[in-house]
Amino acid sequence: MGLCYSIGLAWLPISVSLSLCITQLTCYYVSKSSAHVVTELPTISATGSFPPESCIFSLGITLAAAFAVACVYIWHVYADQLMKKKTKLFKILVYVGTLTGLLSSIGLSVTACFQVSNVSIVHYIGAGVAFTGAVGYMIVVTIISCVYLKHPPLLCGLRLLLSVCGTIAAVSFLICRIIGRGDEVDWIPDPSWFEAFTALDADKICGPK
Repeated sequence: MGLCYSIGLAWLPISVSLSLCITQLTCYYVSKSSAHVVTELPTISATGSFPPESCIFSLGITLAAAFAVACVYIWHVYADQLMKKKTKLFKILVYVGTLTGLLSSIGLSVTACFQVSNVSIVHYIGAGVAFTGAVGYMIVVTIISCVYLKHPPLLCGLRLLLSVCGTIAAVSFLICRIIGRGDEVDWIPDPSWFEAFTALDADKICGPK
């Protein structure tokens, strides 16, 4: 964010978050109004499963993915140019960060375009790639910021905190979604209420990343 602000592109990371949040809220409202979901806390995927909310879901999240690709590219150029003495490990980390960031964006777009009610396998593969890529990207960026670029301790601490929270949320969602039982769209959290609500919370945390 600080990088984009300094070169007049602060709107890019803001656009990623706004696109995701507005899309999720809009799809939730439309899906509830249309009675396409019955639970009070549906998963993000469930709120974008049927028309017309599925169209909003695909458009909004794909737009966020495009903004995310731009952010990943800017970070790659910034880190590569700022570090004058580039070690082999640094170069590897930069390219790994770029790769995971791009994979996360692609996974996000796949998740949006293949709804869970129609092509659930592809949808979940896309979500897995998006979550894994996002967590990997956060971890790599944190390492580069703290070890190589010597960013302020507060910024490094915030990035570390986000990396830890993202990792816990992604793992929790994966485990609880597998062992939780229920319909793909209207996932009623009974009797596996603990797994259901844990996965729902993790889904909300991972979604805006």
